[in-house]
Amino acid sequence: MNSALGTPSEVEFSAEAIVIFPNPGKDRVSIHTNQPIHSLNIYTFLGQEVMSLDTILAKVIDLSELSKGVYFVKIQINDSEKRMTLVKD
Repeated sequence: MNSALGTPSEVEFSAEAIVIFPNPGKDRVSIHTNQPIHSLNIYTFLGQEVMSLDTILAKVIDLSELSKGVYFVKIQINDSEKRMTLVKD
């Protein structure tokens, strides 16, 4: 549980978990999952898409172009879509 926001920092994909760290993060965050990520979208608190990535191979996301704040991350793995909260310092 992300104690600062009261939101989960992990989301279950069947028996697999996905973790974004560090969270809060600065210029780069890593995504840990045993499944390939098909797409990743990052949205502002107001719902504006600020980043869209397809077929994530490195699982390291560059956040240097984003302002400090709270973002929502939508991750597509196989036929599952999960949403998480990300804080940029």
